[in-house]
Amino acid sequence: MTFDVSPDEIIGLTPRQVSKIKPRDIADLPIDLLSDEALGKLNAKQLSFASKESLGFLDRSQIEAFDVRAMRGLDAEQIASFRSSEIRGITYHHLLKIKASAFSGFSRRQLRAMSANHYWVMKRSQFSEISTDALTGIKRYHFLELGKKIISSLTSDDIDQFTPVVTSGMYPSQIKKLQPSAINALTDKHLSRMDWPQIGAFSGKQLQAIAPQAMAGLSPKVLRDLVDYRGELSFTDDQMNSLSDQQLKALGA
Repeated sequence: MTFDVSPDEIIGLTPRQVSKIKPRDIADLPIDLLSDEALGKLNAKQLSFASKESLGFLDRSQIEAFDVRAMRGLDAEQIASFRSSEIRGITYHHLLKIKASAFSGFSRRQLRAMSANHYWVMKRSQFSEISTDALTGIKRYHFLELGKKIISSLTSDDIDQFTPVVTSGMYPSQIKKLQPSAINALTDKHLSRMDWPQIGAFSGKQLQAIAPQAMAGLSPKVLRDLVDYRGELSFTDDQMNSLSDQQLKALGA
């Protein structure tokens, strides 16, 4: 079946009529011409055949009209077709139903346009599928909403994509979940923007994971506070050799 009909006829399709269209025939249907009510009747199988072109024409209210369960039908290429300006039409309820593999389709611009709620509900399996390049779209207030399971799964390559501004607002509870390999990717600029509650959240093992060249980001004041809080610190020889005279003095070395 092909939809060799006028736009007015497509616009006039009722929700009931749309619900009865065979999934494969959806590929020929410009769904962007359907009413919001009709869009809401598409199921996951039907939506899996929607063309990238028609998805790219949808506005926020049309995307929001999709049945939450239908979002399971979208793949990465279809996700990539949504305009970033309309991406908030994917509510956090919708986001929960999108399969993890489809998250590789999200672009930097799409991620940047999302709300904090999107990141609050995001699952670890979904987040792990986001491309490394796309992670640069995550803002500081987004990062704060990432769950502990996601934080603990961050790799050194992931950390490389986050600017010091993005990581500067991390909660101490998030810092405690960072793996040593992720901490090793933090630069002196990342560390210099963190305050005492954040640095104080680092465990001894995490502190030893800081790259020697990043130690310059720990101010003498922060080091003194660490000593006052924990007593003698066990930094590695390479870390100690990278410290300035003022930093060494703060450690009592």
